[in-house]
Amino acid sequence: LEEAKGKFDGTFKHDESDVKLLSESGFKALRLPIDLDLYVTNRSEFLNDITGTVGLVMSDSIFIVLDSFVEWTKRYNMSLAIDYHEYDNSYNKESSVDAQYIKMMSEVWKAVAAHYADNEREDLFFELLNEPDMTNGKVTAANWTIAAQSMIDSIRSVDVKHTIIFGDAQWYSIDLL
Repeated sequence: LEEAKGKFDGTFKHDESDVKLLSESGFKALRLPIDLDLYVTNRSEFLNDITGTVGLVMSDSIFIVLDSFVEWTKRYNMSLAIDYHEYDNSYNKESSVDAQYIKMMSEVWKAVAAHYADNEREDLFFELLNEPDMTNGKVTAANWTIAAQSMIDSIRSVDVKHTIIFGDAQWYSIDLL
């Protein structure tokens, strides 16, 4: 779908045929990695806003992607986890203590959750953030907890139905969990 080089460009490299093939091969779930904040069209302006007056604006292309996968996975009886996957490691030691960055992440989730709040699927999941890097103090567990709670609060302000997936320290380490 995308990689560290950038966001969805309007052409699906992986599409409904891939979802169908996965389903026919026995897969029951799809975890869709997507760097949600790449779709904030005014990202720099929002992050640099010290007045608190700049609202977050999402690109329509994010919902082209997500709506397609929501439809396709439903059609082929697969659950879907929307995985906020920051390929560029923009959630890091510095941004994990930046209140405006945390606000951006939370507002992104709020926009996505609001879009799906009326969706009746019980098998549509929101994964807060893929494997936050907490090794060697890069992001502390305390800072990640603050960010995660902010995202959860934003999601729950518009959608109380869909399940939220929270992954903890060091790449979801079972030992640390």
